[in-house]
Amino acid sequence: MQLYVADYLGDTRHLTTEQHGAYLLLLMAMWRANGTLPDEEARLARLVGLSVVKWRKIASDVMAFFVRADGLISQRRLTLELQKAVEKSVKRSEAGKRGGHAKALKDNGLGLANATVLPCHSSEPEPYSKRVTNVTLVRSPDLFPEFWERWPVKKSRKAAHAAYLKALKETDHGTLVAAVDTQRRWPEWGNPKYIPHAATWLNKGRWTDEPRGSEGAGMAGNPKAIGNRSGDTSFADIAARRKRERESGMALPGGEAALSGNDLGWDTGAIAGQCAGGDWQG
Repeated sequence: MQLYVADYLGDTRHLTTEQHGAYLLLLMAMWRANGTLPDEEARLARLVGLSVVKWRKIASDVMAFFVRADGLISQRRLTLELQKAVEKSVKRSEAGKRGGHAKALKDNGLGLANATVLPCHSSEPEPYSKRVTNVTLVRSPDLFPEFWERWPVKKSRKAAHAAYLKALKETDHGTLVAAVDTQRRWPEWGNPKYIPHAATWLNKGRWTDEPRGSEGAGMAGNPKAIGNRSGDTSFADIAARRKRERESGMALPGGEAALSGNDLGWDTGAIAGQCAGGDWQG
């Protein structure tokens, strides 16, 4: 049942709160009863929740809005709205049947169409049911270019992109980028020869890798790769570190003579803790 607030208040401002309540209750009951109510004092009093004595005190002002005829009461505006609601319900029913019939013919089906009909005599605003054809789907931005910009070796971008999208099902963009930034500082990433392709790194979940050993020693897939436990990558770096160790009072395994080109390896020389000419092991 529609309630036109401006019209209602314009016609009823003179009513008391009790009279407003009685008037609205009668309208609701009339709507549910298809537009009329018995013009019986006791019946009307029960509908508004008052005794007959109290109803008589307010009835004159309330009943001024109704039309009395043939032992029934009605209300002009409500009658018009009720007719509109009935017509709308019938049209919906007929449209539903036509649509269902057309679908049944198309599908070679024999079943009846399931037409959705509003509750009887309801004039609630129609729900928005039109199919929207101009919807723009908002997709999350593809942040792969940011990831690719950080990757030190630009090879197989297409495969890397596919692996990146697959990896996002297990982790997020921020984690991948942070892992790349961290691992690029590892000694083994100093030589492009040993940097894995981005697709391989992603497909194997290498963003979860941790440095090998306490100082990040070791190179992925190459146990004899160039490097050392301190991150020195040249003879000059090793010599400088040895000088710092000597000045700070640290013992040099094998003595100064042990400092040689073999320091660049993992398994020989003073860096590995082996004396060049003896059996000492660190």
